[in-house]
Amino acid sequence: GSTGANCPRAVGGARAVKWDTLIMVSATCQSIGLFWKPIGAAADGILEITTTKDVSDPRWADDPWIKRVRKQLTAAGIDPGSAVYATGYVFAQVLDATLRQAAATPEGLNRATVAQAVWQMNYEFSASLPGATSKTDGAKDAYLTEAGEMSRLAWDPATKTATWTPVGTLINEEGQLGHFTG
Repeated sequence: GSTGANCPRAVGGARAVKWDTLIMVSATCQSIGLFWKPIGAAADGILEITTTKDVSDPRWADDPWIKRVRKQLTAAGIDPGSAVYATGYVFAQVLDATLRQAAATPEGLNRATVAQAVWQMNYEFSASLPGATSKTDGAKDAYLTEAGEMSRLAWDPATKTATWTPVGTLINEEGQLGHFTG
């Protein structure tokens, strides 16, 4: 149940004491380049519900969005395998879609139309997994991300990298998880 640097620390610690247990990490720990490559083989076999494409995962190397993000980050002198920067692209896409939707209303772009757009999102984001939807519906469905796939991290000692390998099919709980009713 951790995020950031605590993800590899927790997994590395469990492996160091030879604790043989199933390890699942949160989607906030998805980045192979940022979290799992540094601890290498110790990360092999961990599970996670992946929710977006990881710029450091070879699985997505041919994806047009991944290629564009990696190219732009490289041109800026930034490590293209760092999910920290790629996450900025994800949030920028959400903000862009929200502002465009708000600006397209008869009232134009203002605080109220931005709030309305956030509560009524229905977008396709480039970083989303194939088949995932991104919708909100006011207080009935407040969460934008309700889809993911159970994945296992497979470490390749020859290349010293890893990939998330789906264990099943996409789980899409659109409209089922995020409501504010009592």
